[in-house]
Amino acid sequence: MKSYWIKSTLTVAAALLLAANLTAQRHGPAAAAEQAKLLLPHPGLQATLFASEPMLLNPANMDIDSEGRVWVTEGVNYR
Repeated sequence: MKSYWIKSTLTVAAALLLAANLTAQRHGPAAAAEQAKLLLPHPGLQATLFASEPMLLNPANMDIDSEGRVWVTEGVNYR
């Protein structure tokens, strides 16, 4: 009986770990670049990736000035 319980527990734990690993989302610059390729901008426009994790962690505000520069403020301790 005890052997059956241990085998069952290990099998369920292995299945859960495998499922969690397979469904985990990728993060970071590579994943952001892949997602940027999926964007379909209107003809005549283009979408360019200019920042991603870990460059930008918790953006609080974003502004684009008249010269096309992007200014981003971060709320490091804001939750």
